[in-house]
Amino acid sequence: QQDDEMLDFFRREGLGIKAVLCTHMHPDHVANNLALHRDFGAKIYMTEEPFRFRHEGYPYALLRPGRQSFFGAELEAVDAYGHSPGQLALITPDNVCFVGDAVISQPLLSQSKLPYIEDVEQAILSMEKLRRMHCDYFVAAHEAVLPPDEFSALVDENIQKELELYERLRLTVSMPMEIEQAIEIFMDELGVTKKVQSYEHTREPVRARLRTLAKAGELIIEDKTVRPK
Repeated sequence: QQDDEMLDFFRREGLGIKAVLCTHMHPDHVANNLALHRDFGAKIYMTEEPFRFRHEGYPYALLRPGRQSFFGAELEAVDAYGHSPGQLALITPDNVCFVGDAVISQPLLSQSKLPYIEDVEQAILSMEKLRRMHCDYFVAAHEAVLPPDEFSALVDENIQKELELYERLRLTVSMPMEIEQAIEIFMDELGVTKKVQSYEHTREPVRARLRTLAKAGELIIEDKTVRPK
């Protein structure tokens, strides 16, 4: 949903928006792109992944990993896949790392029953990679600006959440069942409402975690069923 308050602030302060760099293509990170391009003339840069959500038809350029200059400012884009297949982190000239949703802030983490991840193993590897970066500050989704030591502690919290969900899902699949049944049981256990369960994008994170368990040899996935090994 478009953030009118933010757009009004830009207008009120007379700010010019030259470019928008998207860390990934989820709706909460691209919803303002059309207005920023249309009203401010901003050039939009998006990651190289399938745009699986509604695209408003504005022109955009691809944002790829590596060092590059945007209107005189040199930034570095770093692979941080896992939350999304195209997730990038962006390091600014003043050595601040915007991690997108590769690591989520503590308030959001504590509220989230099931953080969105498409590749759990890769997401954890990306978190570890980001914490080793020698940046002065890290900006984590959606509310945190942290020095390295506090960011490292936040990474630990994110990983611990994943380990807890991993173990809980492993115990949920205690007998052979349909994958969709396992998803429903697991989301019920987490207290996810039926309405939220009906959205396909909220079920994909459970599938991702089932795939992780299967890759680790904890479960066996065959066609549309899953069972303990």
